[in-house]
Amino acid sequence: MSRRITRLAAVSAVVLVLGGIGGAPALASGPDLTSQGFPTDDQVCTVIAQPTPAGQDIALTPAPTTACFDTLGEALESVSGEPVTDPRVLAGDITALRGYANEQAAKAAAAPQAARAGTVTTAAASSMMLGIAYKNTNQTGGAKVFYGSSGYGCMTGNTYGFPKMSTYLMNNNISSMATYARCWSTLYDGENYSGTTTNCVPLCTSLGSMNDRTSSIVFRPEGNIG
Repeated sequence: MSRRITRLAAVSAVVLVLGGIGGAPALASGPDLTSQGFPTDDQVCTVIAQPTPAGQDIALTPAPTTACFDTLGEALESVSGEPVTDPRVLAGDITALRGYANEQAAKAAAAPQAARAGTVTTAAASSMMLGIAYKNTNQTGGAKVFYGSSGYGCMTGNTYGFPKMSTYLMNNNISSMATYARCWSTLYDGENYSGTTTNCVPLCTSLGSMNDRTSSIVFRPEGNIG
């Protein structure tokens, strides 16, 4: 297994969690036209950060961590702490990935009640998979997996903002997208949720005129778009 972990000190926060189902965080705009791609077509990276509670200064949020792996299975296992054995999930099958994400969501939702009842057998994942961005169309090529560390994804009405794709070496280099945990995503061609947009609700096999133009992403509860 190949794993490379990098602390991203250049940005104060990656995931912004807002109560309710409001719009994207209001930050200053600033387009970055530099194309930054994936190190290799078959590499899979995760991007995980602590949430920023509503009303807290985003500068106080710890910097996020990104880790890259040789396979999707290794990337998923690194966050869930559980082996991934379904060959369809390991192969990146979209339907199977949705089922896997739903299972993780169900575990997270059931964890508090199970803990009170004393029947917990497996710890629920502390982070929930929000979506996967791909370098190529039809969910192929290099991939970055976005996580929200709250453990519930968009199921409880949270909104997650990723304001600067260049931080994750994927600026202007996304060609397809899939979302999970009851999230829909909006892809913006400017940093800080600005400029032209396209919505994935919940799947985009291609991005049309937004191909290789995404510089920021917001994940909102399903039924809500930017």
